[in-house]
Amino acid sequence: MLKNSDLNNRVGPCPCGRRGRAGRKPADFRERAFVATYQDLGYLEGDRFTVLSPVDRAEQFLLRPTDDDPYALERTEAIDSTHLNRAISLYQTSSQWNKR
Repeated sequence: MLKNSDLNNRVGPCPCGRRGRAGRKPADFRERAFVATYQDLGYLEGDRFTVLSPVDRAEQFLLRPTDDDPYALERTEAIDSTHLNRAISLYQTSSQWNKR
C-alpha cells in the first residue's frame, strides 16, 4: 500500500499549488497555443507564429518581444515548411475529432 509520502515523491507539484500529474512534463513536451477567428487559424510554438487562411494562404511571424510590446510580431520572408505542415496537420486532426 502506498503512503502519501510515496505519492508525493512520484508526482511533481501542479502550477495551482496542489500535488498531481499536471506538474510533470513529458520529455517531448512543447509549449504551444492555438488561436482562431471566424476565418484564420493561428498556431504558436516557440517563437514562431503561423497563420492559416482560406484558399491555401499562410503567413509566418517571429515573436520579438520588446519593453513596449511583449507580443510584438515580425513577419518572416520565408515560411518554415516544417512548422507550416505541423500547424496544418494539427488543425486537420482537430477537425476530424470534432466531426465524430
